[in-house]
Amino acid sequence: MKTLVLADAHLLFPEHADYAALLCFLQRHEEEIDRLILLGDMFEFITGHPKTHFACYAPFIQRLDRLSARGVEIVYCEGNHDFNLASFFGEVKGWKVFADLAPLTTGFGKSLFCHGDLIDPNEKGYRLLRSFLRSRLIWCLMNLVPQSLIWNIAQKASGKSRRRRQRQPQRLVAKEVLKEFALKQWESGYPLVVTGHFHREWVWKKGENRLISLPPWKDQRGYLWLEEDRFTIRYDETPSPASS
Repeated sequence: MKTLVLADAHLLFPEHADYAALLCFLQRHEEEIDRLILLGDMFEFITGHPKTHFACYAPFIQRLDRLSARGVEIVYCEGNHDFNLASFFGEVKGWKVFADLAPLTTGFGKSLFCHGDLIDPNEKGYRLLRSFLRSRLIWCLMNLVPQSLIWNIAQKASGKSRRRRQRQPQRLVAKEVLKEFALKQWESGYPLVVTGHFHREWVWKKGENRLISLPPWKDQRGYLWLEEDRFTIRYDETPSPASS
C-alpha cells in the first residue's frame, strides 16, 4: 500500500501559491496512492458545521472527493484549526475522521497518527479551550451567527495564530515532549508514530521504533511517503501555477 501523509497546509485562498501547488500535487499523484492521511490544520479554520464550509475551501474538498471516488482511502486527524469534522467528512463523505489519535495499520504494523496538539500534557489551558470549542454550545451558537461574522472571526484568529507561531519558534522544537509521547506509544505496541503540528521535520529512531514529526505543507510543502516498511520525507519543488 502506498500512503501519502500531509499536515499543516493552513489553506485559505486558492490563489495562494501553496494552495495551488497542493491541488496540482494531489492531481499528479492521484493514480499512485492508495491512502491519503491528513494530520490536521489542512484548513485555516473549519468545523463540521456547514457555515464554516467557506467557498474558498471548495477546490481542495473537491480534489479530495475525486481521490475518494477513485478508491483512495481518506483519513483525517483533526488539529487545532479544524474540529467536529466527523458530522460532515465522516457521515456525509465517508472518510475516516479522528478527533485525536488514529490507530492504523501500515507496513510497519500497528501505527499511530495524530495532529500533535494534545501531545504536551502540561498545556492544560489549551486542553480546556479545545474542549470548549468542540462543545455543543459552540455548535448551537453557529446556528445563530451569520456566516459573514464567522468568517471575520476566523480571519482574525488566523492572523493571531500566524503571529504567535512567528514569535514563538521554540514551540516548534518540543523534542522532549515528542520523545516522551513516542515512548509511551511504542510501549503500547505502535512502532511507528507520526505527528504534525510542530512545523518541522524530525525523525527519532530507537531500535525498530520510529517517531516522525512531519514538516508542514505551508511554506515548506513537505510530505511523508509510506510504502511497505519504508518511509521518506520529501518536499514538493514543482512550481505552482500561482508562482510560475
